[in-house]
Amino acid sequence: MDSRLSTPDSRLPTAVISALCLLLGVISVGQVWSLLILEKRPVPFWRLVGWQATGWAYWAALTPVVVWGCRRFPLLYKEKMVMGLAYHLGTGLALGFVQGFIVGSVRMYFPIAEPRAFSFRDAVFASLSVVQFNLVTFWAIVGAFSAYELHRRWRMRELQAVQLREELARAQLQALQMQLQPHFLFNTLHTIATLVGDEPANARRMISRLGDFLRLTIAREATPLVPLASELEFVRAYLAIEEVRFQDRLTVKYRVAPDCLDLEVPSLILQPLVENAVKHGLSRKSGPARLEIRAERTGEQLNLEVRDDAGRFNGGAEGVGLKNTKGRLVRYYDGRSNLNVAVDDAGWTVAAIEIPLKNGKVQSPPLERG
Repeated sequence: MDSRLSTPDSRLPTAVISALCLLLGVISVGQVWSLLILEKRPVPFWRLVGWQATGWAYWAALTPVVVWGCRRFPLLYKEKMVMGLAYHLGTGLALGFVQGFIVGSVRMYFPIAEPRAFSFRDAVFASLSVVQFNLVTFWAIVGAFSAYELHRRWRMRELQAVQLREELARAQLQALQMQLQPHFLFNTLHTIATLVGDEPANARRMISRLGDFLRLTIAREATPLVPLASELEFVRAYLAIEEVRFQDRLTVKYRVAPDCLDLEVPSLILQPLVENAVKHGLSRKSGPARLEIRAERTGEQLNLEVRDDAGRFNGGAEGVGLKNTKGRLVRYYDGRSNLNVAVDDAGWTVAAIEIPLKNGKVQSPPLERG
């Protein structure tokens, strides 16, 4: 969680409110000074500053005190609201009266016009005359800081909710990926077992290529995104195993645009589709089998295709690999990425993935954006 949200910090709003009070004092001095010039009543500037700016300087200096009270006696919690209201009502009256007394004293002791006698009684009456305005100022400060706190807590709750969703999605993705790897391994071991008796040479070749594939798997970093070139290398290692089983009946073609090789894609996004094509299509076909893997950029998206000439797709679910890949894309891109499987006019089964691009690059999944 962002530490700036998890640990309350009142320095910024306090400084802003204090600066605003000082700005209002400057504006007030400027208004009266302009009026006196128009009326041709020149007065010493320092007297005018004392007359007009003292009150706002008072609130600027006491803003940290008001903010401390807002934090110590908040109004945002229902169970503390009565105590908070009592504190702020009493504090507002007290600070308002003191401000009026100070301002009244300054204005009487340093008047714009001729000086006159100053008495404590006059200062008290001056205080009472501005208590209402001071209460409005006090509650404006309380309201401004409370609004800031409310916004800060809303952002903190929103961040917590996003983090919880990300943690849930990450756990689901990890579970899906962990499910894919043993699924492929079990299928391969089953194929090896069927070859051991009748075709021991091919079984040994498949075991050797399986070892190469597993070494590549172990060496691969556990990252959600990998370059397309790395994903294709993984697919080639898998197909090297399947070529043993097909005994030269399998022809694989790669039609990948060079400008796509460096683009990052979700890890293990192609291998399940290739495995799905082999297991549910090409392995059931007698005679030559053809497989194509394509990648190209179209506008603001990356298009990936795994094509085979088995022509068997009927619109239903086709195993763990296809189902999990769809689930990963939904969780990664929140509905902005599509996986469609259909048979084209030439009788080829096409598994097509659309991944959004942003500024010429694959758009990072929500899990990876900070």
